[in-house]
Amino acid sequence: MGLKAILQPVKGVLESPELDQAVAPSLGKIYQYLMGRYRVESPVDKALMKVYAHPSSFFHETYITEGMKEIFDAVLSALIKGEGGVILLPSVFGGGKTHSLLALIHGLLNPADIARAEPPEEAYTLSRKISEGIGVLKRGELIVIDGEFGGPLAPSPIDPLNTGTYTVKTIWGLIGYLLGRYEVVKRFDEKEVAPTLGALIKLFEGKRVLILVDEIAEYILRLPRTAREKIWEQILRFLKALPQAIQGKRVAFLLTIPVKVVGQKVEVEKLYDDMADKLKNLYEVLRHQYVVIPPVRLEDRKSPEGRILEENEVVRILRKRIFGTASPTLPRRYLLQLRGHYERIYSEGIFPADARDVDALLKYYPFHPTFIDVILRHVAERNPERYQKTRFALSLSRKIVRRLWKSPIDPDFIHVWAIDLEDRDIRRIMDPESAYTTYITRMLNGCNSLSEPELARLMVKTVFTRTFLYDGLPFSERVYPDKRELYWALYDQGLKVELARMRAAVEEVIEKPEVGYIVEQNNLVFFTRILMIGEQVRRTAAEVYEREESRILERLREMVRQRLTAPNADYKPFSKDRTLILTEEEVEGGLLPEESNVHRVIIYLGTIEKQKATNLVQGYGSYNNTTVLIDVPEDDASQRNFRDLKKRTATIIACDRLQSQLEHMFPEEEVRNVNQAMLRNIKRGATRNLGRLIIETFRRVWYPEKGEARHATNTEPVKCLLALAKAVLRKEQKLLNPDRVDLDVLLDALSGVGYDLKREPKQISGIISVFLMNPRLYMADKRMILKALTRFYETLDLAVFRDKVYWKRVYKPGKEPMPSDSPAETIERGLDERDSIAFWKVYAEEFIDQLLKAEGEEIRPDRVIRRFYVLRSQLETMKLRDLAITSREELPIMLKDPRNTLHLMVEEIEIGFYLDVVPSTVEAKPKASIEVDVNVKPVREFKAEVLLYADHGMLEPSSGVPPFKARWRLTAEGEEGVYSYTITGTSDVLQRDEKLTVKVVG
Repeated sequence: MGLKAILQPVKGVLESPELDQAVAPSLGKIYQYLMGRYRVESPVDKALMKVYAHPSSFFHETYITEGMKEIFDAVLSALIKGEGGVILLPSVFGGGKTHSLLALIHGLLNPADIARAEPPEEAYTLSRKISEGIGVLKRGELIVIDGEFGGPLAPSPIDPLNTGTYTVKTIWGLIGYLLGRYEVVKRFDEKEVAPTLGALIKLFEGKRVLILVDEIAEYILRLPRTAREKIWEQILRFLKALPQAIQGKRVAFLLTIPVKVVGQKVEVEKLYDDMADKLKNLYEVLRHQYVVIPPVRLEDRKSPEGRILEENEVVRILRKRIFGTASPTLPRRYLLQLRGHYERIYSEGIFPADARDVDALLKYYPFHPTFIDVILRHVAERNPERYQKTRFALSLSRKIVRRLWKSPIDPDFIHVWAIDLEDRDIRRIMDPESAYTTYITRMLNGCNSLSEPELARLMVKTVFTRTFLYDGLPFSERVYPDKRELYWALYDQGLKVELARMRAAVEEVIEKPEVGYIVEQNNLVFFTRILMIGEQVRRTAAEVYEREESRILERLREMVRQRLTAPNADYKPFSKDRTLILTEEEVEGGLLPEESNVHRVIIYLGTIEKQKATNLVQGYGSYNNTTVLIDVPEDDASQRNFRDLKKRTATIIACDRLQSQLEHMFPEEEVRNVNQAMLRNIKRGATRNLGRLIIETFRRVWYPEKGEARHATNTEPVKCLLALAKAVLRKEQKLLNPDRVDLDVLLDALSGVGYDLKREPKQISGIISVFLMNPRLYMADKRMILKALTRFYETLDLAVFRDKVYWKRVYKPGKEPMPSDSPAETIERGLDERDSIAFWKVYAEEFIDQLLKAEGEEIRPDRVIRRFYVLRSQLETMKLRDLAITSREELPIMLKDPRNTLHLMVEEIEIGFYLDVVPSTVEAKPKASIEVDVNVKPVREFKAEVLLYADHGMLEPSSGVPPFKARWRLTAEGEEGVYSYTITGTSDVLQRDEKLTVKVVG
């Protein structure tokens, strides 16, 4: 929901365009019409009278400003209390002075109609005060003097008023005539000199009268130059004498002068530059005697911290005149949504600090603060004669609201871009002399070639309207917007454009020569007519594009090289220094790079044919699986990107050429600086997002595959070209992924090229070489191959031979398995290309024999050290030697199981004897007979008799002096299961136990 659902313009705005001109009334013309002395002829006059000559319609569209209320209070004080009031209204064009004077006329003649104005309470109070204080002012008690109207309303020596019996030549003469006391000032009028104080006192004696004097400067300018000084001096005397003359009388005298007071500074409308000193002097003389009241407060009322407490009164006047109410009431839900959205959006760092004052934004509703700022400060103040403050704001706002209500856009606020320069009526009010029409047309047409034409047009309209009256002059830099202010002026929720798109559109307008005349200099953005470099760039770039293909490609080669790699990008096994960039001309000339035993990428600056791609990818003697090629796909989008890339390159070349010629082209430094800024902007635009465009253009990757090159197109987001090559190869499963490749797939691929690791070991160096040479395999470098082989070694799927067989991890005495342990034996410095490797089954038997050979007894003078291996499962611990005897076929699989751990056991016996049951684990059927050997061995010089006892079965012999061997005979249990039996050997002082494990299986 936008503005159109909340507010509705008054009927006249949408349906009566002729009323657009009815915002600049002439006081004299309206007064004469009221007096029945002016006949309406033109349509504009009819529209003016419809709005301004009828008190009811006049007050229906009137907002009582603070200044207007003060004026009424001062006038009523004079007319009711007889305090005599002299009031000075300083106001430049469109500052509300004429409207205030008309309000006095209608209000005092028709006080009841004032109640139709806003604010309602102010209007009602004022209406009642007039009615109760003076009733209705008689027409003879009202005198209007309009210096611009002349004749009957402002007689002068060159334009006197003929009354029939005498001729009136001065303002005071007119006042005397209308008061019926011309004889009091007759001689002064005839001599064209100011009346004396006494004559003025007598003139106003006993009278109740309101005198309104407008356009005094115009009155003087209508006189011959020879008479101006004399008349001006007399008018000044007259005005200085008035305060004392009407003191204590029921007389109110209002005078408007075309000056603006800013602090202590007095500024005069430029139209009156010739008499600026006189007008300033007039203000200085009168301000101490007159009550000075500005009719309209044109500035916001702010807190000491700079926050806006009350918006300027032009905003309220516009709301009243355009939407029928000065203080619209917004639905609470809508207000909360509006506040929440803009508080969030304007907190983004791309907006200026002023934007964060959302309270001020809502006070200006429905006008955006930048809209009011532009039309008042950057347009009306810059050329007040042409753009007359409130008058201009009203006329323009009527047109843009009517245009906006016809458009599909439903914004939250009325922005500067709503000043639609594409509308002839709006352009006529902004550019009445068509001085800028050509530039506006070129800029708006140039937007059509940009990626966001609609946003670009809004940007152009905003920048032009904000800055066109400064015309690119350096002294105006302080008033130019920076990009943060532009974003503030542009953004509206109703446009449904995210910030990133808006920023990109702004940059494109600044940087594209197609638009022209919008320049960024010293971080400020403005319109200027002194730019000529944009057309030069376009023409030079077009020539380069048409005639210098080789130069474009050479420059493009440099730019492509800069996009080969990027920080934090994943592009191994490729590298920048091994990448070649070739042109069509070079390839057509028969260039074939030397073969490479490391991986590389060839970038082809164009679209290559399949046979040529095959030659470049795998047309070599040995290494036919190391090269990939990237080119431009044949689809329309990629070809369009390639043309754009070459055109951008041509623009960059053109900018570099013209940079060296700037001083010769623009000898004047000021003009040169602006054009240089534009040149920088254009070049920046040509290079902006160039890396992304290169990656979006060079998207097709050719790779070796079984005798010919195949290709695939990248669809993934990547940071650089080498990463693009890797992404495509991975997607096509051409690049070895050491972390994910399947063991069987890898072994089958190697088997297909003569490297059957399931049958025999192969040296790793040979495996690496075959990967680099054979296009039937994955593309992989040494690092990737070693990583994949290591991964399968660590899962016990492969075994390695270096100085021995490395496979299952062996835990040394005292070491227990940890969850993080690899099941494979650690190889010092990892796999090496000199190692041999094979499928685990190839090396399993050799590994077992290797372990069994390491078992045994070491007999020392003082002890016996026994070393043997055990395999520990979750259920039991078994000696490797026993398993080799009883379960030789299953033993490799048991070792392969990572849940089973292999341990080296070491026993030291320092005295006596020890028992050794061989085998210590047997497998038998139920009730089967079992026989094992029991070896009784001495330690050191042990000679005592040892008695043997078994808890199951028979021993023969059952005793002896070590060393001796006994035979243990027993019968297996009748039920399946695992059974453990103990044999005990005793001597006088020692006892030794050993176990026999029997697995009974059916």
